[in-house]
Amino acid sequence: MWPPCLTSRPSVVGGGSARIARREQPPADNARWEDRMFELRATAVWFVVLLSMVAASAFAQGVAEITGTIQDATRGVLPGVSVTVTNEATNAERHAVSNSDGNYAFPALPPGRYTVALALEGFQTQTRRNIVLQVQQVARLDFTLEAGAVTESVEVTAGAALLATEDSTVGQVIENKRIVELPLNGRSYLQLTALTPGVNINSSASAGATSFQGGNRARQQISINGQRGQFNHYTLDGIENTDPNFNTYILLPSVDALQEFKVQSATYPAEFGFGVTQINVTTKSGTNQFHGVLFEYLRNHRFDAKNFFDSKTEPIPPFSRNQFGGTFGGPIFHDRLFFFGNYEGLREDKALTRLSNVPTNALRAGDFAGQQPIYDPATRTVQPDGTISAQRFPNNQIPRSRMDAKALLAMPFWPEVNLPGDSRNYLSNESREARSDQVLLRMDYVQSDAMSWYGRSSWAKEREYTPAAFPGQGTWTNTRPDQVLLGNTWVISSSLVGSARFGWSRLDNGMLGVNSYVNDLNTDLFQFPGINVSNDPAFWGRPTFGVTGYSGFGDRTHIYLTHNNIFELANDLTWIRGKHVLKMGLSIKNVHYNQLGNQFALGGFNFDGSATENPASRTGTGDPMADFLLGLPSQSYTAVQPADARLRSTYWSGYIGDSWRVSSKLTVDLGLRYEYLPPFRDLNDQSVNIFGIETDDPVLIRASNQGEGRDPYEDQSVRFTGATLVRDGRLGPGLANPDRNNVAPRLGLAYSASDKLVVRAGFGVFYNMIDSGNSIYDMARTLAGLRREFPDRDFPDLSLTDQPFRDAGAGGTIDLAQPLILANNPDIRASSVSQWSVNLQRAVTHDLVVDVGYVGSRSRNLKKMTGYNNPRPGPGSIDERRPFQQFGWIQYLDGIGSGEYNALQLRVEKRLSDGYTFLSAYTLGKSMDNTSGVRPGGGDTLFVNDPWCNLECEWARSSFDVRHRWVTSALVELPFGRGRRLGGNMPAVADALLGGWQLGGILTLESGLPATPNAGRDTGNIGTGSGNRPDATGVDPNLPSDERTVDHFFNTEAFAQPPIYTLGNAGRNVIQGPGIINVDLSLTKRFAMGGMRNLELRAEVFNAANHPIFGFPDTNLRSATYGRLTSTRIDSRQIQLALRFAF
Repeated sequence: MWPPCLTSRPSVVGGGSARIARREQPPADNARWEDRMFELRATAVWFVVLLSMVAASAFAQGVAEITGTIQDATRGVLPGVSVTVTNEATNAERHAVSNSDGNYAFPALPPGRYTVALALEGFQTQTRRNIVLQVQQVARLDFTLEAGAVTESVEVTAGAALLATEDSTVGQVIENKRIVELPLNGRSYLQLTALTPGVNINSSASAGATSFQGGNRARQQISINGQRGQFNHYTLDGIENTDPNFNTYILLPSVDALQEFKVQSATYPAEFGFGVTQINVTTKSGTNQFHGVLFEYLRNHRFDAKNFFDSKTEPIPPFSRNQFGGTFGGPIFHDRLFFFGNYEGLREDKALTRLSNVPTNALRAGDFAGQQPIYDPATRTVQPDGTISAQRFPNNQIPRSRMDAKALLAMPFWPEVNLPGDSRNYLSNESREARSDQVLLRMDYVQSDAMSWYGRSSWAKEREYTPAAFPGQGTWTNTRPDQVLLGNTWVISSSLVGSARFGWSRLDNGMLGVNSYVNDLNTDLFQFPGINVSNDPAFWGRPTFGVTGYSGFGDRTHIYLTHNNIFELANDLTWIRGKHVLKMGLSIKNVHYNQLGNQFALGGFNFDGSATENPASRTGTGDPMADFLLGLPSQSYTAVQPADARLRSTYWSGYIGDSWRVSSKLTVDLGLRYEYLPPFRDLNDQSVNIFGIETDDPVLIRASNQGEGRDPYEDQSVRFTGATLVRDGRLGPGLANPDRNNVAPRLGLAYSASDKLVVRAGFGVFYNMIDSGNSIYDMARTLAGLRREFPDRDFPDLSLTDQPFRDAGAGGTIDLAQPLILANNPDIRASSVSQWSVNLQRAVTHDLVVDVGYVGSRSRNLKKMTGYNNPRPGPGSIDERRPFQQFGWIQYLDGIGSGEYNALQLRVEKRLSDGYTFLSAYTLGKSMDNTSGVRPGGGDTLFVNDPWCNLECEWARSSFDVRHRWVTSALVELPFGRGRRLGGNMPAVADALLGGWQLGGILTLESGLPATPNAGRDTGNIGTGSGNRPDATGVDPNLPSDERTVDHFFNTEAFAQPPIYTLGNAGRNVIQGPGIINVDLSLTKRFAMGGMRNLELRAEVFNAANHPIFGFPDTNLRSATYGRLTSTRIDSRQIQLALRFAF
């Protein structure tokens, strides 16, 4: 087993007389050390290959470009003009000569400020300074040279180009000033993606297992232009920054280490791929001047307002956050070698306010007076007419003698009420603890005018404890990202530039319960037969207990340790020929995806009230808490062993693009991209897929990378008694057929109707090669085994004490008659999005631009996990009603989803001048689909509600659909003090008080996300627990805005419980959730200290208006809080103080 990847947290154990033993952490396993050494050797091999490629090509970041045409005064083109571009920060120069069409280009330029100088015998020299290049920008600079002596010069001061005249890319650059100076709670640059039209960062889209990862990876769900959050592709300095597990970021650099970033949201060129939307980030580099900053950001509960649901009489729950660090950069050798470094640390403790439902003391004692009638399951008998009857418990009370012994052992872990009432009667403020440290080191080397290098090494350590509903039942997550890159730019000639890069990215992540490596409660206390997943202490702990209508308790049952690596090589070539700028490239990414763990590793039990209901009527009777006290679960589940997979694949992509300057007004971008990702192969041969699911006799195929024809049960504990398992290689090494169809054409048009008006249009096909690699890992969990037991609905026969698992056994092999199968369609194809856009850009002034556009898309082959082998609704045994008796549930990943998006997008941007800048974006959009995520969640379920129309009946608003969204940000220097409009010559003392002030802010107005109703019980008796939908009564669930209250947010009469043995007919995402009205503000005071030094004091106020911004209402019909708002998704007013010293 894998060595532990985090230090144990002291266990919080409930009451009871059992003595709980503490266990020590075992030593690391040698096999895993050998794996690590193998990966280090693999890194060395890739590095040698990299160096061998340098002899034939070049390495470059390739993040911006200057291009243009040179003419004389008669508008005739001028060939042979010497053009020099100079980086103003480093004095690095590049040279080119205009071709026969008068065109020139400088590709692969790092973002920054540049000077362009032109010289030709017989013409005046012309120089244009202060040209600002932004990431992924193609800046057009046309020149007209006047006749004269070359010693005569004309100088012009420029700036950042306002209009995008060279391509059709839809997106937004967020430059360094906005990144560093706008109010930013938590200092994550990804929050600023919200400034881009079409972006929603408060998405509830199905994240599924993304919550298994540390940091903000699970909390930051970003939907861009109606696409899933998993469709975002992250790059950092041009290399891969996307983890294959859940398509989240790998490394989140400090905002003070960033130069800028760009969100490419639609119709971008062929050189970009691997995802539907791109988030490209560049880090800072050293310059010819030493510069740096030291900073400390402080938040504390004493500065904050109470959460809306906090107790009005109790103090604000404790909270503290310190983010601190600094940057330093400069020259090692002037004009040649530069360095830049950054460190940032985080120390955070936050008491999370949670209102939970726990049973009252009377219910814990078995007294259900005043509750629904409860019936004694031991008295059930079959009547002559075939119906089943049962007797009520006298006085609606359960005698203690009837209570299950193990239910009583578990009870102390379920805390008693600490608030009055039958619901929302337990308040918890246990702290979430977060500790992180990160370091970034970068070097830039200008070898010559034709050759430059850059390299970066970044690493971080993140550790976090996340509380559960009750103290001492949370989760520890330890995350370690690392990244190394090396690049070089080679100007082969004035018309030919080569570039390439090498990158290595790693993400280690461990998610464990509080008792992992500490207390083996399953063995030492509960001794449940059948729960004995592994001898690895990572899987120590207690099972989970879920009681409908109450908050569940127990340890985290999903234990996972992940160790992923990506090795990347990329080559690009730019060739300027006539009116064409040709680009072509090849990228190779070798992906190592290693994961150990399993869902339900610690086991669990659900209770839904079916054991104590009246079997004659089924409705209006029974109580889940009564079922718990009797120890009669509606479902029991546990993994048999951990799934240990080592998955490998190599992703190949290539592209060719042509930017054709058809005329002085029209540029056409043509591109073609091809992407190929072979199926992942499992070096451990743990993976199993299903073959012939459309036939009457499907077969299970085990991976055979270690040799075909071997025993399919080799080294395994489980045996499938009914299903056929073979190891014959019929599906190849990756248990899937390769998808070689991923051809992605791109087309863009940019027409300059005038110097101030540009019309742009674009079309492209984009592929998301890995929606979620975790669904591929799932295939390794089939052979690891899952026991999932359901009682007989008429005569409950599962018991916590006597028989929680049938035929549990004491050791050796475990026979599974109807195993859970986790499979992928072997012919699945990559998800694809066809996207189109049209927009108009108008330069209103020299620094103000207005952008009006339309973006549309159609998505196909969207991945969705769906349930096969589903039983039909009805009485009796669930398993006996399955079509394939040799299998249990079949969770099947298939590309059966589709979606569409249409949006009007408006943007107004004022570049910094006269002391202020602002960016305002409005989106009127509509996103529709029949599945919003790979895994269930956000309205999606494994089990289609209407089996007769399948996904056709699921067509509805996407779970991330926001109809209206307006976001405006601004930075304004107050006009007081020296050098400003008012008091420009005031005394130094007065300037220290009145000068140097700046206001900043972000205003967000957003309509709500949709939600789906839940019946709260398995009305169809198909084994879904509480996942069925209710019936729709025909009443509109959405109340007028003036009728919505916290306790009655939507019309609860719109839904009703379906009759027993039927499925409800309520639709998906039919409830409109609450929207967002939020203002974040900042006030900054700078004290000039001479030279480049200044001291900055800053106060930032988040949710400055203290407006309650609610989360989803409770949509569970059986919940005591049904129809109510019970949480907030953005905190109440918070204040952050900062101290910064720049030099």
